[in-house]
Amino acid sequence: MSTTHVAVFWWILAAVLFSIIHASPQPLHIRTQWNNGIDGYFIVSPSLLGRGWTATITCNKEIDQIEIWSAMLISSNIGSGKSTIVVRNDDIFSDGDSHPPEEVEIVVRMATDNNIPQCTTETNPISAPATTPAMNGRTTLLTTTEPPTPKDFNYSEALSLSILFYDAQRSGVLPADNPIPWRSDSAVDDHGDYGEDLSGGWYNAGDHVKFNLPMASSAHLLSWGLEIWKDAYQSAGQLDMMYDMLKWPLDYFLKCWNPQTQEYYAQVGKGKEDHRYWGRPEDMSKFRPMWRPAYKCTRNDQCSDVAGETAAALASGAIVFKDRNATYSNELLTAAKSLYAFAKSNQGTYGTTAIMDANNYYRSNSYKDELCTAAMELYKVTNDASYLQDAISFYVPNSKSWAFSWDDKNVQCALMLYRAQGSRHYAAQVDDFIRSYMPGGELTQTPCGLAWRLGVGPLRYAANAALVALMAVDEGFGGDAYKIWALKQINYMLGDNKQRMSYQIGYGTKYPQKPYHRASSCPDPPTSPCGWDNINNPGPSPQILWGALVGGPDVNDVYVDNHVGCDFNAGFQSALAGLIHLQNQGRLPSSSDPLQSQQIKNCVT
Repeated sequence: MSTTHVAVFWWILAAVLFSIIHASPQPLHIRTQWNNGIDGYFIVSPSLLGRGWTATITCNKEIDQIEIWSAMLISSNIGSGKSTIVVRNDDIFSDGDSHPPEEVEIVVRMATDNNIPQCTTETNPISAPATTPAMNGRTTLLTTTEPPTPKDFNYSEALSLSILFYDAQRSGVLPADNPIPWRSDSAVDDHGDYGEDLSGGWYNAGDHVKFNLPMASSAHLLSWGLEIWKDAYQSAGQLDMMYDMLKWPLDYFLKCWNPQTQEYYAQVGKGKEDHRYWGRPEDMSKFRPMWRPAYKCTRNDQCSDVAGETAAALASGAIVFKDRNATYSNELLTAAKSLYAFAKSNQGTYGTTAIMDANNYYRSNSYKDELCTAAMELYKVTNDASYLQDAISFYVPNSKSWAFSWDDKNVQCALMLYRAQGSRHYAAQVDDFIRSYMPGGELTQTPCGLAWRLGVGPLRYAANAALVALMAVDEGFGGDAYKIWALKQINYMLGDNKQRMSYQIGYGTKYPQKPYHRASSCPDPPTSPCGWDNINNPGPSPQILWGALVGGPDVNDVYVDNHVGCDFNAGFQSALAGLIHLQNQGRLPSSSDPLQSQQIKNCVT
């Protein structure tokens, strides 16, 4: 069944169910009460409401603030007696999966006396899905009189900044040379069921959950770029920093996997519990205990997606560390082999039985693509033909990927198989994918030339597709057409766009000033308090989240999405490495190429 048919089915089912079961008004649940205010919440089950719905909240006290997680708040009208919000289900984070999340929590905050406010909420479906997401937080830009032009783009600078973003995402005990002054040790007590040390790794986005599927995907894409274009990091003077950055999640994955007990910890932190908190990661348990459960896969669970992707990251890490630290490379390879065997013998998606909490955030739609790329990475590092045969068996032919993302690696596997076997069948699959993103393909093109796949994080999809195009060029097909298109996408992100701004924080002189990111929204530690008020404070965030690529623009090139995430930067950074590599070889098309330099002139009003 196609994605469109699935979506229609869910819309019809939602309408039928809602006509039969109309929930009565839901009361407010009080979570926290203090001298002059309360923090309460409603629980909504959007599976009966379709992709878009409204919630009308009636209170005898004035509401100060409404927050919502696991869904997109499109608009809100907060009043003294009745408030209405329009919501779109956040299943779009699952790369097109049309299933709504199982539960959505609406959080309300209000000033009050000692009397408990009387509040109820009613939900209703809307006739069509909401379209344009509103940002959680204000969009603030630093103005400049000299906007960037294509000739000014410095891909090495952008690459070095991206590495700093991952440094800002680190969890655990930070090294003495930590380059982010407003970050320090955090979540050092993360542990498994029997006290296993699970400190380390990367926080996923603006929150503090450690989701291993997108983390492993990010590490894999980053090491893949390092493997193919190591010269880019060398010429940028970033090779040592890149190895240090990449080792951080790989060390964490080694902690997560126990081959003796056949247990793999794939998530630390519970989404809803974590999302009730706004503040520094260092302070998560300082003022109140925060429950950070560790979720694991066992031999009785289906976890081949997250375990397979982690095995791919470990095997890819073994490749890039082979000449740098042979002992560490062997340790990574040993873990990758056993974890791949575990993934292969437990076929299925991890949200089925093992980690249901992940379904509301990173629901996996398949697992064969992760097994395919894991097998290919192991084949590359071992030359064992059995891994190649595994990859061929797991590859899904004649299937055009909706996107190249943390959830869909099929086009990556096609590239790897082409590299190993040279079959034009695999090249044709890659070509079909890239051309679907280029003008004339199935994707919407913004007026300024961005391949726009989705409203949440559109730049990550364009950056990942640009990476695929540059990898294809490295394999000898696509030529200048692919290079110029990939160049356009990355240049758009760095300033060749309607806003004449960089979407990478810290690059150039005009860039987003208020990303949706807890730690960077907080004043200098440790004396200044930080809480929910900080995200709504006017003006720039107190800290600069150097190198982060924000979600990006709407379909009309208007900046709307200030979210950040590890998977947003991964393909972007590796694509930058690909461009630097072409520059080093004198094979990068001129930025004055009319196909490139005229783009901004055609869209700026």
